[in-house]
Amino acid sequence: MSYDQLAIWWSSSSDDEVEEKENEVAAHEQVSDNVAKRFDLFFAAADVRTQARLQKALDVMHSAIDIFGLEGICFSFNGGKDSTVVLHLLRIVVAKRVLQETQLAQIQAQQEAEGATTTITSPRNSFVSSDLLEEADLEKRVQKQLQRVPVMYFDSYDQFPEIREFTDQCTKKYALNCHVYKCSFVEGVKDILEKLKIKGVYMGVRGGDPYTEDMEHFSPSSPGWPPFLRVNPILRWTYADVWDFLRDCQLDYCSLYDHGYTSLGNIFDTVQNPELWRSGEDGKEGYYLPAYELKDGSSERCGRQKKAHTTSKS
Repeated sequence: MSYDQLAIWWSSSSDDEVEEKENEVAAHEQVSDNVAKRFDLFFAAADVRTQARLQKALDVMHSAIDIFGLEGICFSFNGGKDSTVVLHLLRIVVAKRVLQETQLAQIQAQQEAEGATTTITSPRNSFVSSDLLEEADLEKRVQKQLQRVPVMYFDSYDQFPEIREFTDQCTKKYALNCHVYKCSFVEGVKDILEKLKIKGVYMGVRGGDPYTEDMEHFSPSSPGWPPFLRVNPILRWTYADVWDFLRDCQLDYCSLYDHGYTSLGNIFDTVQNPELWRSGEDGKEGYYLPAYELKDGSSERCGRQKKAHTTSKS
């Protein structure tokens, strides 16, 4: 939420709520750009269940890179909250790999200087301080590695403009190697698989999404699709897990979620979640709470409704 959004939200909120939100925005603007450091702090403060889900997500993403390499796996990004979680997890995983490689290089250089010949290896889950590199240097190295991972984004006439704007911002901010498609998902996947020899696709799929009953963290593509491996790092995450991660790590997400949207489809089948509507008091207008205020995750898709519309094609 920006200060402009804060001003709009203020008109229907109490003084205490406004002060709390101002402090939240200020804290967000001062946060470190070191995503690995923010993640490590979040992980350390999390309960055992959350830590297990976080670690599983990282393990799945690491394994896919170990198997296919950065150039052999792509990321399907649609700008929604789940896909955004996977984007930031990918940044974290790449940052941790950069830090581990840097640490190993330093140890090996020191050993060579001392005349040692022992080969040093580092377990994938071993902790490496995010302070090993200067913040700007780490981000530069992370972006260089991220550019090796192709990103698929499917644009369409019925896309929310806020989604399009957010994905464009992410592409520029994180220097993503983004391939924009204006065709069906099947056609786009087939194209990128053939052109870039992709073997696996990171996806922001969670249990409870349509057609996920038989999904695993690693699942082959469906019959009739080009052959590839679906990689689903957050398959076992809940709605609350998603928002705890995004907000506690103070990570970017699409602005629509600050205005009552909880599950984003297209402009013809998505409305604000009625569960988040609040009537105004003392003559103030009603308003929608942000998505992270939804208490019952099973109501996540209550804003998915078919709306009558007409289209024209030139």
